Parts: sequence; C-alpha cells; structure tokens
Amino acid sequence: MNYFKLLVFLITAFLISCSSDDPDTDDTITILPNIGLSNISFQDDGAKVIDIYGAYERVTVARAASDADFVLWYDSKGLGFRLQPVNTSGYSLQETIDNADQLIDLDQNIKQIILMSPFAGQTNQGIGIGSTRDEIEAAYGLHDSTFGSGELHENVNIYFSYNSMDIVTRMDISQ
Repeated sequence: MNYFKLLVFLITAFLISCSSDDPDTDDTITILPNIGLSNISFQDDGAKVIDIYGAYERVTVARAASDADFVLWYDSKGLGFRLQPVNTSGYSLQETIDNADQLIDLDQNIKQIILMSPFAGQTNQGIGIGSTRDEIEAAYGLHDSTFGSGELHENVNIYFSYNSMDIVTRMDISQ
C-alpha cells in the first residue's frame, strides 16, 4: 500500500511540475486600445513577438508598390502581428511570397495586431471576440466608418468585424 501512495505522490508532483506558470494566457491578456496588448505593444518589434509567442505558425504578405507588409500568424492562439513595411522592390510578388521567411525584417515594429477566435482577452471595458455590436457601441459609441463586414471606431483605433448576428469575429487593433 505504501508503494501506491508513493506512486500517487510522484504522479501528482509530475503533473504539477508540467502545468503552465505562464501568467499571460489568453484570458489574462488585456487588449489596450492604441497601445497593443498587456504583454506586447506597438513599440515592440517582430523579434519580441517571437520571444513571447515562439515561432510563428505561418506568414502572409500584403504588397503595395515596392513595400510588403508581413503578418506573423499564431492561428492556434487567434493572433496575428502585422509588421511595418519592408522594401521588396527587387522581388516580384510571387518571389516575395516564396521568400517571405528570408525577407521578413524582425527589427520592424508592430503595425497592427489582429485578434480572432480562440483569443479570449478583452479590453478593460470587457470587449473581445464574441462581443455584440450593442456592447461595442455601449463601450465606444457609434462607429466612425463602415467597410467590409465591420466598423472602425477611431477613438480606440479598432476595426471590429461582425458575423451576420452582429457578433465580433475579428478585431484589428492599430496605433
């Protein structure tokens, strides 16, 4: 019987040691309008994103003229980080896409933070993915402009995307 108690103790100790001590889980991260998140801001760069969240899961490219914006995606966390543009004038769009991992400049600051499910963080007003249009308007007033499936609230620099039931499905935070 003493071996059983020892085994239970060892298994319990192992499970406790494997639990996460990370205080920045999705539901403890606060969305800070015009600043970023409670654990990363627009003053931080791509290298800091990787320091905090690890290797990105995928990267996408948006190109305008000779500059490209690279977005580091953490789909499993519901996060995307668009970095300041990088000059890619020597590359075609396809070459930029094909060589994105080599062309990303991780020294560039964060330009935009994109939030979607399963991200569970909220603003200090309780606004996050899953909030309703009515809750957004109660917290931030009426929107300033509408485009696509969402609305921009310039007072907090957040673009809210809604589904057909007026539920927030994505938040694009800018500075």
